[in-house]
Amino acid sequence: MEETKRSVAYFCPECGSASIDYSVLVGGNATCKTCGWVGSNEKLVAYQFSHDFNDDAEALHYLMNDVRKVYGAASKLFGELLLKWGFLDYKQTKEGIQLNPKQLARYMAAAAQASLRAIIAEREKMEKERVNAS
Repeated sequence: MEETKRSVAYFCPECGSASIDYSVLVGGNATCKTCGWVGSNEKLVAYQFSHDFNDDAEALHYLMNDVRKVYGAASKLFGELLLKWGFLDYKQTKEGIQLNPKQLARYMAAAAQASLRAIIAEREKMEKERVNAS
């Protein structure tokens, strides 16, 4: 059985946003990308939580895999769209059109990665809107 890991999430003490930059050094400074608060790391609100990942990179890896699964489920439709607009090579066979699987896989991976970046960026915008509305 895998051991549950403990981590800490940090939040801005001013607006509560998780969209912060902070120093990994003890006594370092932190900045909120949402409201502009600046202060020491010690002023951040810390929330401890448990998870099954070894580190942040592994958590991001599994999140990315989940996004890719969503795109994988739509790959036939996505491939047809790319073919229609001339972005995907194909071969005509007796069975019909065969899409270039390597190209399609690259497009699917790029779309998943771009989507995750867009989701994170949109979340940051939503945080700013929430803070500005209050």
